[in-house]
Amino acid sequence: MRILAIRGKNLASLYGDFEIDFTVEPLYSAGIFAITGSTGSGKSTILDALCLALFDNTPRMSLASDGNVVVPDVRDKTVHQKDCRNLLTRGSAEGYASVDFMSAANEKYRSTWTVKRARGRADGALQSSEMRLVNLSSGHEEQGRKTALLARIAELTGLTFEQFTRTVLLPQGDFAAFLKARQSEKAELLEKLTGTEIYSRISVLIYEKTKAAEQEYFLLRERIKDIELLDDEQIRAFDAEKGQLETDLARLKTETSNLSAGIKWLEDRETLRRGCREARESLDDIQNLIAGAGPRYDYLTRTESVQDIRDVFHELQLSERQHKDSLTLIKQKTAEWDVNAVALAGADTAHLSLLKEQEKLDNEIAEAEPEMIRARELDAVIGEAKAREAEAVSDRRAARSVKEKIEADIQALEKEILLAHRDALEMLPAEVALMRAGLEEGLPCPVCGSLHHPAHKDTSVRWTDYSEEAIRLREIVNSKTILLKSRQSSLADAIVSLAARESKCMETASRRGDLQKLRAGLLGGRPVDELTARYSAGRKEMGRNVRLSAERKSLLLSGQETLRGIISQIDRETGRLSRQCADLQQSLDKWISGRQDGLDRGQLALLLAKDHQWLQAERKFLNGLKEQETACRATLEERERNLEVHVSREVNNHAGVPETEDIDILHEEQVRMSRETDMAFRRVAVINAALAAHEKGKERIKAFEKDLDQKALSLENWGKLNELLGSATGSKFKEMAQGYTLDVLLAHANRHLRELSSRYLLQRIPDSLALLVSDLDMLGQIRTVHSLSGGESFLVSLALALGLASLVSNRMNIESIFIDEGFGALDADTLRLALDALEKLHMQGHKVGVISHVVEMTERIATQVCVIKTSAGRSSIKII
Repeated sequence: MRILAIRGKNLASLYGDFEIDFTVEPLYSAGIFAITGSTGSGKSTILDALCLALFDNTPRMSLASDGNVVVPDVRDKTVHQKDCRNLLTRGSAEGYASVDFMSAANEKYRSTWTVKRARGRADGALQSSEMRLVNLSSGHEEQGRKTALLARIAELTGLTFEQFTRTVLLPQGDFAAFLKARQSEKAELLEKLTGTEIYSRISVLIYEKTKAAEQEYFLLRERIKDIELLDDEQIRAFDAEKGQLETDLARLKTETSNLSAGIKWLEDRETLRRGCREARESLDDIQNLIAGAGPRYDYLTRTESVQDIRDVFHELQLSERQHKDSLTLIKQKTAEWDVNAVALAGADTAHLSLLKEQEKLDNEIAEAEPEMIRARELDAVIGEAKAREAEAVSDRRAARSVKEKIEADIQALEKEILLAHRDALEMLPAEVALMRAGLEEGLPCPVCGSLHHPAHKDTSVRWTDYSEEAIRLREIVNSKTILLKSRQSSLADAIVSLAARESKCMETASRRGDLQKLRAGLLGGRPVDELTARYSAGRKEMGRNVRLSAERKSLLLSGQETLRGIISQIDRETGRLSRQCADLQQSLDKWISGRQDGLDRGQLALLLAKDHQWLQAERKFLNGLKEQETACRATLEERERNLEVHVSREVNNHAGVPETEDIDILHEEQVRMSRETDMAFRRVAVINAALAAHEKGKERIKAFEKDLDQKALSLENWGKLNELLGSATGSKFKEMAQGYTLDVLLAHANRHLRELSSRYLLQRIPDSLALLVSDLDMLGQIRTVHSLSGGESFLVSLALALGLASLVSNRMNIESIFIDEGFGALDADTLRLALDALEKLHMQGHKVGVISHVVEMTERIATQVCVIKTSAGRSSIKII
């Protein structure tokens, strides 16, 4: 991974936009560069911007141990101290951090972190930070939420935030603590820095798995003990009891079947007897109904005898009603014809009246047209006069404003000239100033004779100033006087211009008044548009009324003709109906005279009033009574035969006939047998369940014993593994893994330590995490790390930091390394060794950035990123 550029805006003290581009000179060719600046200028903020753009986190913010502490923001808002948005410069509305980097696949990407305040205002509430990721090689922008983009960045860089701060940003301070820490603290730091916490989790997991396997084994063993089995004596007793119960059940089944058959014979006999009684009652009821319906049978027969004349009779009644309706209708239409004739005469008169009114309105409009044209012309002229009047008033207002402005300027100039005159009068006279300038200390004053001249020094110094001030004041007076005369001349011109514009205002106002008086004499002063609209509306209304009147007249004429035709048609239909009624009446009279029962027309009408539906319903009802009588007689005969057969069959058989005919006693006996049967069945079910549970328990014990063997083997395996690696706290496997990891780390660190100083070699005390230093200059004497000086501790710590970078980044190439501070404790020789070692890192393909304010480093490292304080706690960046 290689960092190509770092950019940002409004982050902490770095106000405004800044950019550090490693792809252009002088940073491009520099193997090592320094980030310099005074304390608090913002050097570490550059590395904060780097981490923000890639991981939405910074080393300094991640060290805040108490996440519940909040700091005040704008107004009553607060922000948690671990929130990276705290880096936004106070008083700014937005900020960002952006990094261009080369991924592990050699593609260029740009990652950007941004934060804004609400409404783009500096006093707005902080909004959620956002992330963007763009592939600069293809121009494609990665899509997704912040979490997905952060995961994608970790995939592209091959580093998590913790790994990044161990490889690209070397945490030298952590390794200084690691070097001299107690073993327990050293284990925690080593686990944090090297990521060996997985071994602690594995150790705890092995311990928990062992405990779980042990618990499962003992739980299963207890479950086997809880399974109860029957002994041989209990099994034999259950088998004997079951056999006796099955014999009793067979006997009870036979007795119950015989008893049920007897009860059923008695119940069936009673049912047959009851059916016979009900059938006889039904036959009696239907015969009574038939006897009572005799008159209805006679009326039905007479009604059916007149059905052949039904059509003629109904046709005669219809023709008589139609003839009557026609006479009534012809009277109505004649009356309507008379009313319509009166309305037609009135409509004709109203139409002629409207035509006269329309002609009168057209004449009135024609007479007013010339006056309306003249009034419209005068309105246009008055409008132009008003516009000229308004323009004259505006010019007068502008002239008055110019005059007042010039008067104000003249007053100001007069005041300035007066002040300049006063300043000139307050100055020393020239001869006095010359005399004071010529005085010498120790010589007598020609005025007072004094040998000491306190005013001499001040006068000699101020003489030149007095001369220059006097000249300046005279120039001011002269220039202001010239300007005053010019403004006074302008004032006279402005007064003349104002008088001319006031005269023009009066003239335009008078002209407008004359025109308005002339216009008031036309149309009574009314607006032309109003009169035109009234005439137009009147003409439109009059035309509509004339059209409606003509339409009404035409409609009445059409109605009159229609009524005439209807009356004629009804008259012809009335004559036809009269002739038809006479013919039908003759046919009816002839049919009645041919009957022998003395039927008259009134009786015939009553009989024919019954329609076909009534006839069908009555015929169906009366025939149904006969059919019901036949069915009831057949039912009675059948039931009596069935009863005789039932009694004769059972008496001859004697098998199903009970000894007693008391149904209640038989039912009680049946209930007793059923209860005994149920009790026997339940007991058999209990015995079967006990025997089945016994067999199932035996099968479960076999299955559990097989599972118990497997769990015992699992417990044995986990126990062995737990004895080697497991622990409740995870310390056993963690310490073992940390020991191996520390050995690998020390191998890398000693390689870098030989480049920094060939005197020392780091070693680990066996079976512990304690460190020792071998002093090669003293024949390999072993020394404690606490005996190292500050500079020696820094070199060893730096070697450990570089060793960790090599340990973590062995799977990928880290081309950019930043080291934050720590060089202030080195003497000149040690500092030179450290710089030589860092320059060798450049030879290995690394670009190294060192944050320091040590003068020797800044003098030796030619390429520098200078963070310069400006004002108000803000800084800027300059690359040299």
